[in-house]
Amino acid sequence: MKTARRPNPVRVTVGPAHRHLSHRAGLVCILVRHTTTLVVAVLAAVADGDVAARPAGRLLLVSAGAWSVYRLVVRSQLWQFTAADLCWTVAVGCGIPLIVSGPEFLDTNSAPEAIVGVSTATFVIQVRPRVAAPMALLIVGSFLWGTVQVAGWDGLARHLYPFVAGYVATTLIRIMTWRIADAVDRARDERYAAEVARTVSAARRDYDREQLALLHDTAAATLLMVGQEAHVADDRLAAQARRDLEILEDPPWSSPSARIDIVATLRSQTAHLQTAVRFVGQEHVWLHGDLAHAIAAAAREVTNNVDRHAGASLITIDVQHDRVTISDNGVGFTTGADLGGHGIRGSIVNRMNRVGGAGSVRSAPTEGTVAELSWPDRRPVSESVDAATEADRLIGRLRSTYTLALTVFALAVLAVAVPPVTAYQQHAEWQFVLAIVTGLCALASVPAVLYRERRPAWVAAFVLAVISFVQPALLTPGELTTDANWSPAAVGFCLLPLLLRWPTGRAAGTLFAYWCGPAVTAFLREPGEPMLVFLGLGFAGTLLPQMFATVFSSWAARAAHDARVEHHSLVQVVTAEQVAGAVQADYLKRYADIMAGVVPLLRALSNGEPVTPELRRRARAESRRLRSLFDQLRSDHPLVFEIRALVEAAEDRGVEVTVHFDGELPSLDKPAVDRVVVSVDRLIALAGDSARVVVTTTDDEVTVSVVCDVPAVHAGRDIGLDPGELIWSDRTAWLTIRLRGASTESRLTDPSP
Repeated sequence: MKTARRPNPVRVTVGPAHRHLSHRAGLVCILVRHTTTLVVAVLAAVADGDVAARPAGRLLLVSAGAWSVYRLVVRSQLWQFTAADLCWTVAVGCGIPLIVSGPEFLDTNSAPEAIVGVSTATFVIQVRPRVAAPMALLIVGSFLWGTVQVAGWDGLARHLYPFVAGYVATTLIRIMTWRIADAVDRARDERYAAEVARTVSAARRDYDREQLALLHDTAAATLLMVGQEAHVADDRLAAQARRDLEILEDPPWSSPSARIDIVATLRSQTAHLQTAVRFVGQEHVWLHGDLAHAIAAAAREVTNNVDRHAGASLITIDVQHDRVTISDNGVGFTTGADLGGHGIRGSIVNRMNRVGGAGSVRSAPTEGTVAELSWPDRRPVSESVDAATEADRLIGRLRSTYTLALTVFALAVLAVAVPPVTAYQQHAEWQFVLAIVTGLCALASVPAVLYRERRPAWVAAFVLAVISFVQPALLTPGELTTDANWSPAAVGFCLLPLLLRWPTGRAAGTLFAYWCGPAVTAFLREPGEPMLVFLGLGFAGTLLPQMFATVFSSWAARAAHDARVEHHSLVQVVTAEQVAGAVQADYLKRYADIMAGVVPLLRALSNGEPVTPELRRRARAESRRLRSLFDQLRSDHPLVFEIRALVEAAEDRGVEVTVHFDGELPSLDKPAVDRVVVSVDRLIALAGDSARVVVTTTDDEVTVSVVCDVPAVHAGRDIGLDPGELIWSDRTAWLTIRLRGASTESRLTDPSP
């Protein structure tokens, strides 16, 4: 359709959803990385005897912990701080010979492995892939170098695998999450572009209504008085013409001020009235620009009518915080006689309705007139339903993708954490069975994501609780502080995907309970410093990242909200620019010629020039042109507005178009209007020299007819319209569309033969 050209989508290099989600994810990564480093450093430096026996290693960990305290306070995501974080992580990896006492650190939880493992995963999520890859390579390389200095090359491949699996899983999480954010940005751009187009179209209709009312209130009334040779004093006619010029020469497409004092505005525009004006009520009432302009325009119509026709000696304007009441002591009139045209209905009532207010006029013969303009004390701010639910859709898609990615990550952790069967002193086969069951429990999150079926997840959560106690119970006391005790790490990661739709506090508490119960049991079986260090490092290296992972969904919701607010503000600016341009174009196209004839007449009258027969003739001619414009644009109906835009586009191509509207159009739903407009647009685009559009209404039927001559090259061409609606006769095309029924049930029927 050509009714409102769709503006280009508002696009930036990185969309707000991507940017805000990236910021939130980066903040989570900083918290996870440095909380883990701080806990591990303090625990190793204080409780681990091997570390305490090495002053250089202890100093390294204490320094890393102090840096983590600073980073937890600052939380900056500047690249300089990220580079410093990388340096500290590499220092810990290279400093393994200063921290551990021998190769046995590879068979249990260790401070370097916890710090390096968590740092690698968080860097991959926080920074861009092309930067994350070399960073991860540098970190893992430092860990391998330090490990080789202590344990040599034997068995190193098995300990390298967890880093590779973690890098791949976290990279997938980042890619999927950011692709969703980019898709949301693209969808939001398209939706906002459509909203901008609708807003511009509505603004053009509002401008038409306001400009017509403005012309009716000012120039039309003045020129009608001159053309009909009304007996008006020259000084009063000059004052009225000056007032009209002041109003009309103010650029009609200028944006209203953010806040306007309506009292000052009313005082200014009533200063030229011949009738005395008295103000009562509030001294100042500040209103939003669009509301204030509507009130001022409606009040101007009231006071002009009183000044010209009421014969009043006093106008009283009472301004309160939510209403303006204008009363006079004139002759009055019968208000129920006719509210049509551009008077009470068009210039007062409809004006106030369009800005969410109300207008009313009470009068009776010989009793004067009272006009009341009211508005809500606080106008509600409407918000698009799409915009309100978009954040929920983003959160849902993020949670689903995030859940599936964490399920894959949990399976990878399980595959890494469970040592070979030969590593167990007893019950090796049962350990293998428990590992398989744990993996199946992690997969129970898939039905919850794909089919909204939560019952398998509840069963899996119960089974995981049993496994978290049974698995370490099958171990010997000596195995509890080795990799053979895999449940503290693996069970939590397998449980995590099942908890992501829970509230953050509840999910984190559940994870802590699953870890705490078996940990207490293990400590009771094997109390002492080695068990304390093992559990503490497991808490920092596995449980803390798991608990922070539950925060991601809620922070993603906040990121979606921030993105929506930012994009909405941006679109408001773009919409204002689009509206200003469209309204200015409409003014120059539709009203410039009218104003070119009206303004010189008003200027001559305002200068006190005598009203000659030639001036009266010109006044009558311009008055007729204005009346024709009022008749042509009198309807606010969307169908009329859309067809008028098509007609103007055809006239721009040199096609002579005549339009006739007969009858009061009923309310039509948007699909019916769009259907008619698309059909008319396709036909009128082929018109050669002339076209005629007729819209008639009878009872509950609306008929739209278009007859136009078509160049021979297009005659008989298939333009995708219903053959029952379009008839060809040589080079003449005749389109007839009928709409029947109520507005919500409009249907198109074939024309009668």
